Amino acid sequence: MARALFENTCYAIRTNLELLQEFTEIKLGSCTVAGGLTRSHLWLQMLADVTGLDIHCGHEVEASSLGAAMCAAIAVGRYDSFFSASKAMVKRQAPIRPRMELHEKYNTFYTRWQTLYKQSANL
Repeated sequence: MARALFENTCYAIRTNLELLQEFTEIKLGSCTVAGGLTRSHLWLQMLADVTGLDIHCGHEVEASSLGAAMCAAIAVGRYDSFFSASKAMVKRQAPIRPRMELHEKYNTFYTRWQTLYKQSANL
């Protein structure tokens, strides 16, 4: 059951990324994620496999706290912009790369998920 919930979340994220690409006409080559789920290597790998994108995340799981610290550092003059603060304060982990053989399998499941999702909207 837990795996199905993780997969559902990954499919929903993939849908949102595809909509973002459609609206912006920008082809994404990677995805950066933050928050509690980044503690799970299983979920990060699954997200990479479902989306076919490299997944990046920082060492600091508490992204909101880090953002607040960045705002404070800018306010006291330590950094002059969010760009410079993020360059100094955000440390990335090595990217999680998709396993393309699993990505192809997930494509089939994703198509089925989209159909079921549309059908369930009328319930």
